[in-house]
Amino acid sequence: MKKWIVPLLLIVVAGCSSETKASDASTLNDSKVDQLAASLEYDVQLPTKFPFDLERVDADIDSNNQQLNIHISNKKHGVVDVFIVEGPVTYEGASFEDVVTAKGNNISLRTKETNQTARWESKGIHYQVSSLSFEGQTQLSQDQFLSIVDHFE
Repeated sequence: MKKWIVPLLLIVVAGCSSETKASDASTLNDSKVDQLAASLEYDVQLPTKFPFDLERVDADIDSNNQQLNIHISNKKHGVVDVFIVEGPVTYEGASFEDVVTAKGNNISLRTKETNQTARWESKGIHYQVSSLSFEGQTQLSQDQFLSIVDHFE
């Protein structure tokens, strides 16, 4: 009987440790994103925390303008896209309002029924974060959405 106690305890401990890792799913820790960011000719900040589990992360660099594109999806909340590019950027079209986030970041924000977009510039680098939810998904609250903006490092 004592021979079964040690293996049983190891299984229980291993099970607990994997649950801990699952709770870290909202932290962006993706080697492809890190490699692409490091390959750019300019230094960028990356989003580090999200108010939901990161179920899928894809990234690429647009060869025309060296824009880093990060696409994050979650079944419950939809898609968050992050676009980062150096240089002058001209925005046309939709109107945005100037907002200050909880951590004091000055951004331009547009909120609609199924999507939200935030834009800002820091040290000559332009950032845009967009959230899009589809039918049957729950749109991020404005506080949840702005928390993504406040976690760029």
